Amino acid sequence: MINLGKKVLSIMMIMMLLGFSSFSSNTSYAQESELDQKVMQSIEKTKELSEDLEPVEGSQSKVYIKKFKKLLDNGSISFHSDNINFEDIMVVQNKKNKEVILHIPLFFDEDQNELATVYIEKNGKLKSYMENHYSADQESHEVRVEVWSDNQKVMDDTVQLTAEYFETEQKTESKTIASSLNIFGVETASANSFTDFLKGFNNCLSAQGIAAWAIAAASIACSGLGPAGASACYYGLSFLTGGVVGYCWTSAKYYL
Repeated sequence: MINLGKKVLSIMMIMMLLGFSSFSSNTSYAQESELDQKVMQSIEKTKELSEDLEPVEGSQSKVYIKKFKKLLDNGSISFHSDNINFEDIMVVQNKKNKEVILHIPLFFDEDQNELATVYIEKNGKLKSYMENHYSADQESHEVRVEVWSDNQKVMDDTVQLTAEYFETEQKTESKTIASSLNIFGVETASANSFTDFLKGFNNCLSAQGIAAWAIAAASIACSGLGPAGASACYYGLSFLTGGVVGYCWTSAKYYL
């Protein structure tokens, strides 16, 4: 299990320096499975949303974490998980609307991911919160997806994934990050096909210690929620990817 809070913050700062590149416009979703389409469309939206986020650190971060604890104590927030990792809470702010988002790791292991996302309005009041549970059967490749919005269950589905999402071989990138920053010498991130891109993207996640099956399950969950719920879900997905969605998007072809 990875130390999400510290790793996420450091990677997000790297991402702010690297920036994001776009997926090739020549790639067609029409030829791919519906599942893969939902995954990639959600990841695309998460990448775009991540560009509006900036980390909140130091004393200001502690203020929001303290506020979150008070909301737990007075019952304004209630989770369906008994585990809350206060040390690895990540606080970010949307640069456009100034809302603050707390990414809260609840429980993470090989076949279960539980996390929560808490919205704080710019006036300091609680806007909403979402809790997401993803549990996988490593043999059947089925994943159960449970989502609560403001403590009301809004999704409880079982998703059938393919074996590729459970591959754990950790491949390293075939080129250095320095070479990938050469804007004159690097092609688009699309690899040779949509399938190659998705494989490289999943390999990249695995190399960072992130479960591709959980990203797929979360992507499908986000695509099944309404506009308001989807926004919170995408914030959670950006946390679940460890802040590396932009890097893996750009570097997917190097992990084939």
